[in-house]
Amino acid sequence: MVVLGREGVLRVGFQLYCVRDGDGAAGGNVLGTMEDPVASGVKEEPVLSLISSRLKSGKRKYTQILEKERDMNSKKGKTLNRDEEELIRSKPCVLAIIKELEMLHQSISVALKEELDVFRQGFATATVNKEYEADKVQALETTEDPSNRSGGSDVHEHRKALGDKKNKRSASSHELSAKVRINETTIYGSPSNSKDEIKAFRGTLHGRSVIARHYEKQVELSQENIIPHSLFYVGKKKLTHFHIFEYYLCTLRDLKDKDLKGKDILCDSDVLDMLKSVHLVTAPVINKLRWLFELWDKGLTHRNLTADNIVVTMEGKGQFRSKLTGMVKNQNSAEDDCTCLVQIIEHCLKDNNGVVKSEEGIDFLYGRFHWSLVSFGNHLDPRVLLRHPLFWEPSKCLDFINPTVEMINAANCSKSFSKTANDFLAELEKFNACEWDKKMPDKSVLKPTKPLQASKVYNYTLTQDLLRFMRNTNAHYLSNSCTAVCSYISINY
Repeated sequence: MVVLGREGVLRVGFQLYCVRDGDGAAGGNVLGTMEDPVASGVKEEPVLSLISSRLKSGKRKYTQILEKERDMNSKKGKTLNRDEEELIRSKPCVLAIIKELEMLHQSISVALKEELDVFRQGFATATVNKEYEADKVQALETTEDPSNRSGGSDVHEHRKALGDKKNKRSASSHELSAKVRINETTIYGSPSNSKDEIKAFRGTLHGRSVIARHYEKQVELSQENIIPHSLFYVGKKKLTHFHIFEYYLCTLRDLKDKDLKGKDILCDSDVLDMLKSVHLVTAPVINKLRWLFELWDKGLTHRNLTADNIVVTMEGKGQFRSKLTGMVKNQNSAEDDCTCLVQIIEHCLKDNNGVVKSEEGIDFLYGRFHWSLVSFGNHLDPRVLLRHPLFWEPSKCLDFINPTVEMINAANCSKSFSKTANDFLAELEKFNACEWDKKMPDKSVLKPTKPLQASKVYNYTLTQDLLRFMRNTNAHYLSNSCTAVCSYISINY
């Protein structure tokens, strides 16, 4: 990216490369990263300097014309001398010259940028080859047998072979490295609750859309793509740099947003309508539970599971894929993933426009379920939830989701959420609980943990109680009279 600075100096911005075996490309879905090898501050060519000078002169004259016109309007009846009349009459001509010079300056700058890119790529390749050759020669001279030093024939042969390798490496470097072209520099992501200032830019690499993320304060993250459903950030410590990631269509939260203007979404309105359908929005959420299960099996946790960290992209015609992203190091405990999953399910069960009208509107099961009681530290193990038919296969999930969303939308229209609660619970309990009972050999996990609730038994045959247990294992037996006191405890994600 090349921009013209205020001082008339052509400044060279960052240039990203895809290096398969480069430092920093540790794995995962990161396509590569490399620091800019060329310092900024390249002087302008004489032609650009002349154009810039003429452009500044033209803009100064145009400013004088505007000031003279304002002066005439403020002092009506004032006569102009010959020079002032000629100055005002020259306004269209001056404006046309300014536009012509700007277009000329832009075209020359683009051409110069392409030449600089070629030079910088050659500079990077030459630097790598030079270091490679120096290291090899030093290693040969260090390990050379003293008995062969007089003739030097072995060293000569080694140097000749090294020259052949250098030429091959130079050719292969051009194949392994490819410039990432930045299409636009609009910053579209900047988490407010993170210590890292993250700036993201759209670009292309080998004809594919990619994202270049800039980290001001990089933290050490996962070094490999742990499971095939996840998209992890991979980076180095204590270094300001960019990373290249595959581009995704949008996040789960984007799919629920009513107004998608300004979003970087590479699809037309028909595809968006398809994405926003109930089936495609909820399927990634159900898969997240399976992915959490895989992470937990490997002794890992996500710790930052939100609707913004479930990304969706399109593969082929009408084929959509979702991944888990945003895995970071923070102070959340391993059990927090389950509560976050409940919040994401709640997010999907809201009306399809994602409109939050009131606290009562969010809690569409007002009077029976109280999602505001969700708190960290009281969770059900995801392995237990996986045994419920709601998470066995997508078809069972959709049988539950479709009527649920219809009822929620009807409740939004009638503004009567409590009236819909009983119908919703009745729909939940249509599931055959006997199958779930067979998959629950250890029913001790379903017993209340607080002594005051010892007389109450969790009914594992009721989906209603399952959702209560997902919400909060210690509070799902609280009476409605306590809800008003606890309703302020809400987790915003």
